[in-house]
Amino acid sequence: MQQDEFSNPFIRMATNKVRESLNLIFMLSTQAKDTDKKFYFNEDGRRSMGWPPHITNMYKYRMMWDVDYNRLFHMCIISNCSELEFFFKELFDKYNHLPDKENNFFQKFWLVVKELEKSGVDFTPVQQDIELVKIAFQVRHIAIHNMSIVDKRFQRHTNGLGTLGQPFPVDDKLVGDIGSATTNILKHLDGALPPLSS
Repeated sequence: MQQDEFSNPFIRMATNKVRESLNLIFMLSTQAKDTDKKFYFNEDGRRSMGWPPHITNMYKYRMMWDVDYNRLFHMCIISNCSELEFFFKELFDKYNHLPDKENNFFQKFWLVVKELEKSGVDFTPVQQDIELVKIAFQVRHIAIHNMSIVDKRFQRHTNGLGTLGQPFPVDDKLVGDIGSATTNILKHLDGALPPLSS
């Protein structure tokens, strides 16, 4: 979606920020493993650190500590949801017809959607996007609070997604789908909310 498709400068700016923050972390998450494989240690440095002879590059070093590169995809979801949460805080501050809310309210995406619906925003055209971003907020919750391990609460809030006791799988497709869904919701708000008076 291009910048000129947005008519509300506030929504346009927020969309750019959300998208580009996600793009930055997504780029890092897709390149990190290959970058680490190309980052070789010199022999003196390796010996001075006391690493075994097979630790010749950054990838092997990270594997020595069981680093999970997939965790970076989870960070993409965390970033996307955090940027969206911050956008909603600003939205409720800037639009006088929206009620004052405590900061922790904006972590609960479904409550924000309900409040915007009460103010007259019809999310029917982007309902599938809303459902996907609801899942993203649940993924963010377990990524932050449970090392991405699926628990009963997560399954209850996502209609049974994931395997209990296992990390919830996040890949580049899911990250891309959530990024697109977020942009679609913001574009919908661009048409649903009046421009701010200057």
